[in-house]
Amino acid sequence: MSIGSVPAPVLDVVRSDAGFADLAPEWDEFVASTSHGSVFATWAWLSAWRRTVGADDRLLVVTARDPRDGSLLGAAPFSIATARRGGIPHRVLRFAGSGPAAPDH
Repeated sequence: MSIGSVPAPVLDVVRSDAGFADLAPEWDEFVASTSHGSVFATWAWLSAWRRTVGADDRLLVVTARDPRDGSLLGAAPFSIATARRGGIPHRVLRFAGSGPAAPDH
């Protein structure tokens, strides 16, 4: 599939901490190359969040890659947490890095 004359990005899902660690070098290179890069978007910040606040959550990182050369075009780090509302447990999809230790607090 393509968008106009540009081939569509290849999407992948990373679900393991080891897979997330493998993304570290290109993740930070990508963040540094954007005009809106922030320390809170770096792999170091997100991995520290993961080891502490998000340690009990399941990891879900969606990556988009250029099909021509495999370069990272973007990534969306999520976690899946179990929460309770009215005593009923349910799963919550949230951005990794959010919650009590989020940088906007």
